[in-house]
Amino acid sequence: MTKFVVSDVDGTLIYKDSHLNTARLPVMLKMLEEQSVPFAVATGRHYRELKKIFGQYEKEILCICCEGAYAVKNGATIYADAIERTSVKHFFDTFKNLPVAVEFHSINCSYILGASPLLLLKENSRLGNVIKISSADEIKKDVFMISVYGDFKNHTLPVDVRLCYSSYGISEYTSKTASKYRAVKSICELSGNALSETLFFGDGSNDAQLIRSCGISYTTYCADKSVFSLTDNHTRDVIGTIIRLAGAWQR
Repeated sequence: MTKFVVSDVDGTLIYKDSHLNTARLPVMLKMLEEQSVPFAVATGRHYRELKKIFGQYEKEILCICCEGAYAVKNGATIYADAIERTSVKHFFDTFKNLPVAVEFHSINCSYILGASPLLLLKENSRLGNVIKISSADEIKKDVFMISVYGDFKNHTLPVDVRLCYSSYGISEYTSKTASKYRAVKSICELSGNALSETLFFGDGSNDAQLIRSCGISYTTYCADKSVFSLTDNHTRDVIGTIIRLAGAWQR
């Protein structure tokens, strides 16, 4: 019996360049609720973005954010793997005199150093509650992801931090121990469930460990080739697949 359903967002729950199917999402959530099966998304996105994407249904979804750095359910943090304060200060001191912008992401706000007015406007539009700072002491909350914008030479990372994303002039970092796999596994353990009882949907290399470990795993047809080959189950319609499977569980 499946006791937990988890899906990646971009390229998976939202397939390719499509939009979230807001007509069928509540149908899926209701079917899962009737069988007491919680639904989670595990994504590199921030919680503030997910609140915009899922709207009124966000409170029914467990949101595992920033590549597994934290998880929020109905506004409450239920799992957290923050970057150490000393490492946050390391990033601030490393880049404070360079022509780049650095954004320190907490759950409900972000702090940004060296941002142009355009970048500040863009980030406030995307995330909301982005605060411009000039001192590391202004970072009052735990930081779960750090984004560096601009061209810069390689720099020495603190031992407890890892690069989780890099492309087109942006690099993003989390705690070295943060991952979707670890977050989902920890949440399963907290609820008394197992990964073998989890249904998972993913499409990227950051989903590979969950695809290998969960009881049932699907990829979408746009998945990375190395990830696509990890399972025989594939779909273009994650919500439709969950509805079909949940219907079979009811029988």
